[in-house]
Amino acid sequence: MVFVARSELDLSRYDAIVAGSGPAGGSVAEGLSRGNRKVLVIETGGSEYRAEAQENYSAVKGGGHYVGSHWSSHWIRMLGGTSNIWGGWCAPFSERNFDRWPISRSDLEPYYLSAAQALYRPPDFLTYRKSVLDQFEYRAISDEDPLRYSDPVKFATFPNDPNVHVLLEHSVGALTASQDGSRVEAFELYGVSEGNRELIELREEQALVLAGGAMGNAQILLASNDGTRASIGDEHGQVGRYLQEHPHMGVGKIICRANALIPSMDEGFGGIRHALFPSDSLYHEAGELDVCLVLSEASIDSTDQTERYLSEEFGPGARAYRVSVMAGRAENHGSRAEGFDPCGWPLLFAQCVVDSDSLEAVDFVMRSLGSSLLDSNVGRLRFDVERVYSDIGGGGHTIGTTRMGTDATSSVVDSDCRVHGYRNLFIAGSSVFATGSCVNPTLTIVALAQRLADYLAKGI
Repeated sequence: MVFVARSELDLSRYDAIVAGSGPAGGSVAEGLSRGNRKVLVIETGGSEYRAEAQENYSAVKGGGHYVGSHWSSHWIRMLGGTSNIWGGWCAPFSERNFDRWPISRSDLEPYYLSAAQALYRPPDFLTYRKSVLDQFEYRAISDEDPLRYSDPVKFATFPNDPNVHVLLEHSVGALTASQDGSRVEAFELYGVSEGNRELIELREEQALVLAGGAMGNAQILLASNDGTRASIGDEHGQVGRYLQEHPHMGVGKIICRANALIPSMDEGFGGIRHALFPSDSLYHEAGELDVCLVLSEASIDSTDQTERYLSEEFGPGARAYRVSVMAGRAENHGSRAEGFDPCGWPLLFAQCVVDSDSLEAVDFVMRSLGSSLLDSNVGRLRFDVERVYSDIGGGGHTIGTTRMGTDATSSVVDSDCRVHGYRNLFIAGSSVFATGSCVNPTLTIVALAQRLADYLAKGI
């Protein structure tokens, strides 16, 4: 990675220009460099966090269950993007999570392995599953230290890589389509410090990759409107329409026999979080809304009569676990433009509601867990049902605003992450997710970005 100044740049020399330096943009640049392609990464922020840049260039209005500051706090304007606040959790999507995608889990399988390696994870967590209860299986969620894409030591591919140049404190703004509408022929480059704008023309074979997060990617496309036709990528009104978040809630506590729910595992897994996942049949019964139950070790409350009784009932070594839910969807009601931000780009309005189907799915899965524990007599569940409906948080997993699909009337990019109709415009990151999962998206973001890099390395 070589930092460059605008005055030093000949933008025509690069094979690809990537807007955004987080896990998506960083992974695309890394993969293209391995293919001996020259890449320019453009980042709105600097090498350090600055509150002024964050406030000016990540403003979002919010409605529904999540206020505007929720979205803004997960759209980080600095080198490394959202990797700077990532908690480190990662897990692959299940095959069932790809039911509405134009690609399958098998298409990402090799990239899940390389993504785990890129994120410094032992690979065992990718495939480990064990049935521990009727209708539930145990899976490990990797919880190693998070990789910060701003870290020049740990992110070892970039330091001194002559193929990857990084331009800080600049941003990609409105795009310009060619006369025939088949490609993007230019983009606006905005200098954050100076406030200057210039139009940058793209060579015929240059690829432009938007990797600015689900909010940033939608914003750039919605800004790309010359007033004579629809915004680029939004010809069918699909940009920003499928915003999703993962509802989080703490809902219960389990008292159980020793070794009843968590298998004995060797050290080759690294740091992990324990989780229970519904079986495929239970998933379908719950309305095909994914739910993950994270188990955290807790103490048995000796002052609580019920917990004391259960600990005695289940014998020496009885264990207690807090149960937290990560659910697969919060229903979208739109993420569109409403006014303008300080640099003249569309100010996004995001309205995201946790719908009744999602809440009922959590309720159903939790009650099924309680029944399975009771039937097997390995444990009991205390389920705080009121918290399902009243205490809803979020993981900061902003996905779906430029979703992937085969039909341009209901999606923004195709299975290669190419914007429908534009042969040189691509999108990387969670904005292309056709649907979410109940697990954290970072591993899938990196896997998709690596897959996109391999595609682009062959030429557009």
